[in-house]
Amino acid sequence: MTEELNLSTVFEEVTKVLATNRQQLDDADEYNHNHGSNMVHTFNLIQQAVASKEGEPVSDQLAFASKILKEQSTGGTAQIYADGLNKASQEFVGKDFNASTAGTLINSMMGMDAGAERGTGDFLSTLLGSLTKPQAEEEPQAPAPSQPTDLFGSLIGSLAGQQQTSATPASQPDASDILGGLFGGLTGQQHTPATPVSQPDASDLLGGLLGGLTGGGSSQTSSSGGIGDLVGSLLGGQSSGSQSSGLDAKDLLSLGLAYFAAKQSGQSNLQAIMQALGSASPLGKRQDQQQSGALVINTILNMLGSK
Repeated sequence: MTEELNLSTVFEEVTKVLATNRQQLDDADEYNHNHGSNMVHTFNLIQQAVASKEGEPVSDQLAFASKILKEQSTGGTAQIYADGLNKASQEFVGKDFNASTAGTLINSMMGMDAGAERGTGDFLSTLLGSLTKPQAEEEPQAPAPSQPTDLFGSLIGSLAGQQQTSATPASQPDASDILGGLFGGLTGQQHTPATPVSQPDASDLLGGLLGGLTGGGSSQTSSSGGIGDLVGSLLGGQSSGSQSSGLDAKDLLSLGLAYFAAKQSGQSNLQAIMQALGSASPLGKRQDQQQSGALVINTILNMLGSK
């Protein structure tokens, strides 16, 4: 039902974007001044590895790319990606690579901060959590790497209801609009405003959804069955805690990311992605790694938006 993506094509596009920003990434590297060059080499290796296994299961392609990267690249950043690809290969056992699962690849590649407790440092949930809250005015920062037709920035702008220089509350969508669009997109139905009498507080619902999926657990026990049953019914899975549908928290978050990437277009904001990397990824320790990681994520999301 969902059109499959080609790993080789995706990583080839990532490599091109990194090559375009090579000099800026080198300049951001305060240690060896070659981070951009190393990243181009890293993703060239990844692309060639998955291309050599094209036609095999996605999990096998990712596992082979991880193996090649570990053997042929000694850089610290490359080893983080090698570990992430290995994790992704496990996540993709029995799964296809498509718009609905691309978030799973992003989550695995960017990893989880080693100092974070499991369930609180999940990158994908941190990323979505950052995107669904309004932006505060930012202090002047170094310009983010260039990126054409940035869908990720537009997602933030649309969810926050503002452009970089505008903050008019009249145009700002509330949490119920965000949830309605997400759930409507997942079920293939149009979103119509629900009556406020029967609808739980939208911000609580959004917080409960994101918080619950990251392992925090929601204490809500509404008569409708709570967040878990709502999500299960929306996705066609079984309620009452059954996992037989094969969908887990990351699957849902990945679906949500795909929905928004496909629907939004507009202004760039790579800084927001770098903020998420700094909060929940081992790639968030250095500015050059944050910039390159943001370019990787943004490129994948751009490709989702073109599908």
